[in-house]
This record gives sequence, C-alpha cells and structure tokens, in this order.
Amino acid sequence: LVTELRDMFKRLDTDESGMICYEELVNMCEEDRVVLSDLLAFHDPAHMFEALDVNEDGAIEIDEFCNGVWEVVVSKAPIEVKRMEKQIEVIASRIKDIHDRQAGFF
Repeated sequence: LVTELRDMFKRLDTDESGMICYEELVNMCEEDRVVLSDLLAFHDPAHMFEALDVNEDGAIEIDEFCNGVWEVVVSKAPIEVKRMEKQIEVIASRIKDIHDRQAGFF
C-alpha cells in the first residue's frame, strides 16, 4: 500500500513541487478519487485535503499524505481522530519549545 500511495502522490503532484495543493487534490483523476474515497471514507476532495493537511499549511507533503492514509487504514479509526491526534502532538511540541525557551530566562 505504501508504494501505491507514493505513486498516487506523484500523480497528484502535477507541478512536481513535492507537495500537493488543494487544486491538485480536487483535480485528481476518477480512479485515484475512488481509491482515496474508499480508504478514507470521504467522497469530497475538500474534506480529504482538510483531513490530510495536518499542519494546516495549505499543502500536503508526501510523508503527511502517506502517513495520514496509512494510519487511517491500519487503525480503522476515522481520519478526523487521526488528525486530532497529530494536531495534539504539534501543540504539545510547541508548548514544550515555549517552556524550554522560557526556562532559559530564569
């Protein structure tokens, strides 16, 4: 599955930037749309993009794409749950960074 996801990412990344933007995901071919819909239980590309863009930077990198889809498939948890888990990890990391910087002032 990982190889297929990487191949799909390359097909979706039409500008070869190493990232998928919203427009690229929305304009995916029907075959890729069906596969992603089945894997993620989403039919709307906008929702797929929102769910996979964990760091909310407006682009999906290859690892973000593959890991996001893989984790949903393996865990059987809805992608929204996996997205929240990733967001919590990002928040915790940012809080730790702030704490570490502030600790240097005391």
